[in-house]
Amino acid sequence: NDVFQYHSPPIRRIPDLIWRRLYLDLEEYLVHRSAGGVEVLNWYHRQFIETANSMFLDEESKKKIHEIFVSYFSDEYKNGILIGNNQRDQRMISPQPLILFGNLSNSSVEGENKNIILNKRKLEELPYHLLKINEINKTKEILCDINFAHAKFLAQLSFDYVSELEELSLKSNDDSDVKEWARFIRSQRHFLQQWPSLIRQQCLNSTVNSFPYNAAKKSIRKGEWLRNTLSEDVSREPLISISHSQPITTCTFSPFEETITWGAQDGTLICSDNITGAEIRKYYGHSTQISACLFSSCGTLLLSADQSGMINFWNPKNSKLEHSFTIGHGLNDVDVCGSGFSLIAIAQENYLRLYRRDLTNNNNNGFSWEGSKKNMEHLSSVNCICIFPKGDICVTSSLDKKITFWNILTCSKIKAFQETEQSSSIKVSSDREYLVIGSNSGTIYLKKIVIENNNNNDNKKNSK
Repeated sequence: NDVFQYHSPPIRRIPDLIWRRLYLDLEEYLVHRSAGGVEVLNWYHRQFIETANSMFLDEESKKKIHEIFVSYFSDEYKNGILIGNNQRDQRMISPQPLILFGNLSNSSVEGENKNIILNKRKLEELPYHLLKINEINKTKEILCDINFAHAKFLAQLSFDYVSELEELSLKSNDDSDVKEWARFIRSQRHFLQQWPSLIRQQCLNSTVNSFPYNAAKKSIRKGEWLRNTLSEDVSREPLISISHSQPITTCTFSPFEETITWGAQDGTLICSDNITGAEIRKYYGHSTQISACLFSSCGTLLLSADQSGMINFWNPKNSKLEHSFTIGHGLNDVDVCGSGFSLIAIAQENYLRLYRRDLTNNNNNGFSWEGSKKNMEHLSSVNCICIFPKGDICVTSSLDKKITFWNILTCSKIKAFQETEQSSSIKVSSDREYLVIGSNSGTIYLKKIVIENNNNNDNKKNSK
């Protein structure tokens, strides 16, 4: 308390003049080192450290120092006063938050962007000092916290984190929650080193009611993490990651639910939560590659089609199969129009086939379609199609690199133009003014569509 008298109001802090004299006396024996992104002082030779340890650091003193650091990094000081202690412990200590600047929802691996600054010293030293004084419960609370884990991976401290969890597991007599969390972190370490922000989604992909699953459930509020991420200008990391053993060939959003329905090469058709990536329901009925899956505009029907030519109609609320029909092999793409799939366009081999739903026919529970009398033939296989919003025009792309516009009412060609690359996807904007084309080379083209009406009221299509 000798220095206590120098401050008014009283603060336990060495006066600047005394600290300067002390530093000048010790300067030749000190070395500056980097620790957690900041500069700290240390003895330049280990003999100083060993002597100081033997003279001043008995077991009781060591424990006291570790406890001081725990209080410091646990942010137990408020306005410079250690919470629960008297006024004489005021030390003008600054807060020690986990995140010094930014937030975890606006982050990728640190160094790739500067939108977040982590308290690296806290990430490194708080677990160390807690383990040294055997504060098992508090260590578990810190190390098994999903935000702390996220920050650890973001700071590229995954190896230290795994070691700390292993030490905690031993000291906690193999606590089942700690073991489960440590096993999860070890298994996901390489993935989370690259995509730290996906830790919640990976937890939710764990076994239901497991410790990682429950930890993520507590952390995530429905839609909150997604909204926080989208509120920032970040597009470098995926928001969710859904893994499957086979390539995923198609996917679509539900019009009203917060879900994604996707199909794969092996015939799998699954509905997943678009916030967490967790599986909600599975549709059984396909055995070959899913070519397309589409919702009706009202969201009450789901259409799925596979390469064998099978087209299924599902109730998306209970995954019940409502109707099915087959058109034969070679189905490449499907598009629909109308709230109840009143019009279906199918790309099959070299043809564009149109089917209109007969709403006057009550057979098959109202699932009756009449095919157009004329199929629109192409010189090569049709690989993608799109119906215009009003349902009067359809545009197709074929393997001979041609983009063709068709009049749906007359099943006649309006216009065709030659592209320089094969197109793998083609869509029309809702205002019918733009055509977006995805090419096999990995390039996306946006083209302006010009619609002209002649005296015969025939639509002419030009694309620039």
